[in-house]
Amino acid sequence: MQTPEEKIKAFDELMKGEFVLMHVDSRKPGVTVPENLLNNPALVLKLSYQFQGKIERNDSGIEAYLLFNNKYELCILPWTSVWGISPSHGQQILWPEDIPKEVLVQLAKNQLGLMMKKLFFGKKIKERRPDETQFPEAATTSEKTEPSETDPKKNKGQHLRLIK
Repeated sequence: MQTPEEKIKAFDELMKGEFVLMHVDSRKPGVTVPENLLNNPALVLKLSYQFQGKIERNDSGIEAYLLFNNKYELCILPWTSVWGISPSHGQQILWPEDIPKEVLVQLAKNQLGLMMKKLFFGKKIKERRPDETQFPEAATTSEKTEPSETDPKKNKGQHLRLIK
């Protein structure tokens, strides 16, 4: 586990920007978040000094009043629960030894999937969310097309078209 001083230094520097995303293991002792966010090894909370809720950083962690469903709630994030910080711009900072094992396993699976696609498709594949098309070289669109004189499916309506 990294020392709190390293995380404090990173937090102070990154909070000079617009906002940061705090990557937190909400199962850790001392974490206070709304009940529906507890027991999440990969909780992400957005913090900014531009928000109306108060944010304080001390040697043990961060205390912030964050807005959830139009209600401000106190969130306490001990440094022991923080495993990464992503700024509004630039590279995220991760403390690998603090990343929960479940998160590491998921990251490894995602990277393995990307490597397999690259191997089988022979080109660089951009990372995709799970809900996006699995094959980047083809996408489908549903649109009405005018049938041609030789089209045996005249007036059939909707057609799918592959886009290269």
